[in-house]
Amino acid sequence: MPSKKLFVRDLRDIKRILSKFHFCSIGDLPFFINGLEKLVPYYTFITTGTRTNRIAPSNVKVLLARRPSDPILKSSAEVLKKPEIISSLKRFRVRPSLITYEFNQETVDICKRYGWDILGNRPDLKVWLENKANFPRILKEANICGPECSIIKPAKIDELHKKWKVPFVVQRITNDLNGKGTFFVNSVADLPAIKVACADDALVKVTRFVNGYSVNTSACVTRFGVLLARYLHQLVGVKDLIDIRGGYCGNDTFLSFHLNPDIESMLYDLTTRIGMVLHRYGFRGCYGIDFVVSEKGYPYPIELNPRFQTTTGLLNAVQLKMDGIPFLAFHILEHLEIPYQVDVENYNRTSIKIPLVDHSQMVIHQKQSEGAVRISLKPGIYEIKSGGLHYREAGFSIDDIKDKHSFLVTRLLEKGQLLPPNAMMHIVQFQQGILRDYCILTDFATEVCHLIRSTVVDG
Repeated sequence: MPSKKLFVRDLRDIKRILSKFHFCSIGDLPFFINGLEKLVPYYTFITTGTRTNRIAPSNVKVLLARRPSDPILKSSAEVLKKPEIISSLKRFRVRPSLITYEFNQETVDICKRYGWDILGNRPDLKVWLENKANFPRILKEANICGPECSIIKPAKIDELHKKWKVPFVVQRITNDLNGKGTFFVNSVADLPAIKVACADDALVKVTRFVNGYSVNTSACVTRFGVLLARYLHQLVGVKDLIDIRGGYCGNDTFLSFHLNPDIESMLYDLTTRIGMVLHRYGFRGCYGIDFVVSEKGYPYPIELNPRFQTTTGLLNAVQLKMDGIPFLAFHILEHLEIPYQVDVENYNRTSIKIPLVDHSQMVIHQKQSEGAVRISLKPGIYEIKSGGLHYREAGFSIDDIKDKHSFLVTRLLEKGQLLPPNAMMHIVQFQQGILRDYCILTDFATEVCHLIRSTVVDG
């Protein structure tokens, strides 16, 4: 570890600081940290899939945590308890530093037992922050006005409906990370199904509906302050991608549509104030905020994501492409407790004004019925040829896309795997915009979505 503080000005400084560490990620495809392979010489990912090793960059070593016949591994702890994985990590010449999308206390205990670093916030803190009942308290501490909401028992939804009328939004308190915990109430007819879905919940969060458009901000809490990046437009409830109204299904830089500068300033100010509250709780690293910009132009913070987001991989690629320093680097510096310095004001001034490129991603979900995976698409670069999907070449990140006729398919679904209703299928990235208007896909993006779903899923 460096013996003195190093001032971080550009990517060269980051590469020099991180060159002595060996980083490992865990997942079916560690897409959320795409870009790390460009920053460090020693990088391994432990995949819960079975074919990811075929597309890994040359400087990335792959460890397979399961064979095709093995059951699907559901947590980082299950991966790290496997004897072959333990044996491999023990052979590293440098102590491994682990990065994973989700982890629990068992994962922390395993890493502590073997002397490995786990680069993330305490599981109990993250669980508390993920709890939607606590977000109003965080907003209050940040002196921010959120949309009117109530934390009530599911049985009381009828009473609130009589008071508020419709529309309003019901959210389960705990985050299932699958977009299946949010329900939009448009009429009395919607209430019975929602009460059944939430019957086992002690409490739910009910919020007045705000009509507007959705944007997402990403940020990073550091010991010096909150680092910011330009906002991304958020795709929600796009019927071609998801059957859940208001369900998350992608992002687009959408350069043809610009927010009013005053709204942009408010977005960054609110994101920073929330980040400062997180810092007081002991949180460090990457987080994101979902906003709805009302018809009157006020950005209401709707949800806190105190973790890597689905947007993180896309944002890493955009920041690196514009020679910026991705948040992921500062997340690592904070959790390794490396002594460094950064000029937050200068970083933010550059980061939020950076001339973005047209990049986008869409998240394709299973329809309302259960489906079985008929064909397992290997991750990589695809194009449409003769009216069907055509695998073009291996690919790992959005930078592997060569032109606007091709796209990157991520995630690996196993043949025969059952997909429950509304389950995430594939994340597809493009080096172009996929919106022709707010939450309306281009014809090309629509065709890609329909072809992937009809090719992969039976039913």
